Amino acid sequence: MEQKIDEIPAKFGLVGFMLGIVSLVVILIQFSAFFEPQEKSSGIVIGEIAADIKQSAARALSGEPAPEPTPLPEITVDSSRLRRSVQPVLPSC
Repeated sequence: MEQKIDEIPAKFGLVGFMLGIVSLVVILIQFSAFFEPQEKSSGIVIGEIAADIKQSAARALSGEPAPEPTPLPEITVDSSRLRRSVQPVLPSC
C-alpha cells in the first residue's frame, strides 16, 4: 500500500513575509523616535532668553561693547558634484 501526500502550495507565504518586514521596519522607526533627543520645554527656552537679556544688560551697564555677531556660513553649490549625484537618476544631464 502506497501513501501519497498531496502537495498544496502556500498561498499566503509571500504576504506573510512582507508583513513581517513591514512590522520590523515599523519597530525600528519607533525605536529611533524613542532615542531621539527631546525638544526643549518652553521654560528652558524662556530661561535662556532671560539669561541672554541679563548678560546684555550687565554688559551695557559696565560700558563694554556689544559682541560682534557671528557671520553666517557661506553655502556654495558644487555643480559637478550635484551633476554626479543626479546622473544615475537622470542620465541626460
